[in-house]
Amino acid sequence: MSILITIIAFLIIFSFLIIIHEIGHFTAAKRSGIKVEEFGFGLPPRIWGKKKGETIYSINWIPFGGFVRLYGESPKGKKEYSSKRSFVGKPLRTRVKVVVAGVLLNFLLAIILLTFGFAYGMEPLIVDTDDVLANIKNGNITYERGVIVDNVKEGSLGEMIGIESGDEILELNSVPVGESFELLSYLSGERQELFTLKIKNEKEVYEVDVDASLGDEPGIEINPVLFIPRVQIYDIKANSKSYNAGLRNGDYILKVNDDEIFRVSEYLEYLNNNNELKYTVMRGENVMDMDVKLPVYYNILINSVFVDSIAEEVGVENNDIVYKLNGKDVESPQELRNLIVENQSKGFELTVQRDGVFYDIAVPAFEDEFLGVSMTTLKPYENNELSVYDSELITSLIEVKDVKTGLLEAPVEALKETGRLSKLTAIMFMGVIKSFVSKFTIPDGIAGPVGIVELTHIFVQEGAMATLRFVALLSLSLAVINILPIPGLDGGRLLFLIVEGIIGRRLDPKYEAYIHSLGMIFLLGLILFVTYKDLLRIFS
Repeated sequence: MSILITIIAFLIIFSFLIIIHEIGHFTAAKRSGIKVEEFGFGLPPRIWGKKKGETIYSINWIPFGGFVRLYGESPKGKKEYSSKRSFVGKPLRTRVKVVVAGVLLNFLLAIILLTFGFAYGMEPLIVDTDDVLANIKNGNITYERGVIVDNVKEGSLGEMIGIESGDEILELNSVPVGESFELLSYLSGERQELFTLKIKNEKEVYEVDVDASLGDEPGIEINPVLFIPRVQIYDIKANSKSYNAGLRNGDYILKVNDDEIFRVSEYLEYLNNNNELKYTVMRGENVMDMDVKLPVYYNILINSVFVDSIAEEVGVENNDIVYKLNGKDVESPQELRNLIVENQSKGFELTVQRDGVFYDIAVPAFEDEFLGVSMTTLKPYENNELSVYDSELITSLIEVKDVKTGLLEAPVEALKETGRLSKLTAIMFMGVIKSFVSKFTIPDGIAGPVGIVELTHIFVQEGAMATLRFVALLSLSLAVINILPIPGLDGGRLLFLIVEGIIGRRLDPKYEAYIHSLGMIFLLGLILFVTYKDLLRIFS
C-alpha cells in the first residue's frame, strides 16, 4: 500500500509542477492574443474533452503532467504566418515571452515555497559537501566523529547483546568502519550471517558477535553517515616547535585557534596570518589541544639599498631576504636594527636568501653611519615545519536543525538560495550530459523518475515541511533544466528565437523541427538510461 501511495504522491507532485509550467505558457499566450487550441491534463490519448470558447480542455489517459497546444506553434503553411492569432505570426518579443513564461512560473513557485519554508522553519537546503560544512559552522548541523548508533529496536538482536543508542561502532569483522562499505548490509539484515562488531560506549571498548544467520534482523540503526573533509598531517620535522608541542605524522587537524577547519586552504589562511596557533587534533580516538609558537622564516625584506652605502659596497641587493645575523635568527626589522647597532663596531655576517639561494655577506666594522638599507616585514607564505593534505573522516550527522529567518528575511533568503541552487543545478545537469555523451555513464547521485519516486517516499514520510522543500527543489530543477539551450526544451526554442533576432530572419521551420526532434530523442534516451541505472541499483 505504501508503494501505491508513494506513486500517487509522485504523480500528483510532478503533474502539479508541469501543470504550473503549462499555465505559464497558457496565460502568456492568452494575454498575447494567441489562440490556444488545447489545454490538456495528462498526456494523450484523450479520455474526455470540453471546448470552452476556442480552447479544448481535456483529460488524458497518461496521468502525468499536461500540455498546451498553440495555434501556429508548428506551422504547416503560409496561413499561420499571416494570422494575428498564430504563435508564429506574432512579433519576436511576444514569442520569447510565451516560451519563457512556463520557466518563470516554476521559478516563482520555488521562490514562494522557499519563502514560506524559511519564514516558518525548515531544514537547510543541502545539495553538496560544502553545504554540509557551512551548516556545521553556523550551528545548523551537529555531528559526532565515527559511526554512531541512533536507535536499537526493542526485542532485536542488538538489544539482547547490549548495544544502546549513542554507542560508537569502531570495527566490522576487525576492519575499521571507515575502510569498509559493508556495515549497512549487515545492520539491515540483508546479510544473514555471523559478524563481529567492535563497540565503544561511555564505559568501555568491547567486541561482540551478532548472529543473524537465522534471519533475525540486528535492529541496529545508525545516524546518517558522511565522509567529511579533514586536514591531516603528512610529515613533520623532528625537533621542530610543532613537533615539540606534540603534533605528529597522521594527526587530523580539527580546529585552529578554536575555529573548525575542513580543508588545507582554510588551514593555510591561519598559518599565513598567525605565528601563534592553537591546534585541536585527533589521534586515533583521542582529541587533544596543543599550542605552537611558530618560528618566523625569512621575514625581513630589503626593499631598497642606498647608493654609495656600506650595504651596497658589501653586496647587499634589493629584495634580499635577511635570515640571520652572526648565525642568530632574526624575526623583525626592529630586531635586525638593534643587532646591527650592537655589532657594527666589530663587524658582523649577514645570511640572506636571494632567488632561492643563501649567501653569507661579511660586513666590516663601521661607525657613525647607517648600513644603508630600508627594510620591511615579509609575511611567511607557509610554515616549513610540517606538510598537510586534504583527507576525510567518517562522521555521523546527529541533528539537522530547522532554519527560520522570519517573514521579512524569508523572501531574501529564498531568492539567494534560488540563485545558488539554480547555478548548481545547471552545472550538474550539463555535467551529466557531458558524461553521458563522452563516456556513456551517469555520475553517482543522479536520480531519474524511479529515483525521484524513492525521494518522494522519503520526504512525504518526513512531513509537510520536508515535502514542501522537496517540491520547491523539483520546481527549481524543472525550471533550470528547461531553460538550458537544449533542443526540445524551452531553452532550445528560446535559442532559435535569439538566433532569429541576430540574423534578422526566421529559420526554416522544417529544419528547426528536425533539430528539436533529435533533442527530444536524446533527452528520452538519457531518461531511459538514468531509469535503467536506478532500477539496477535498487535490484542489486
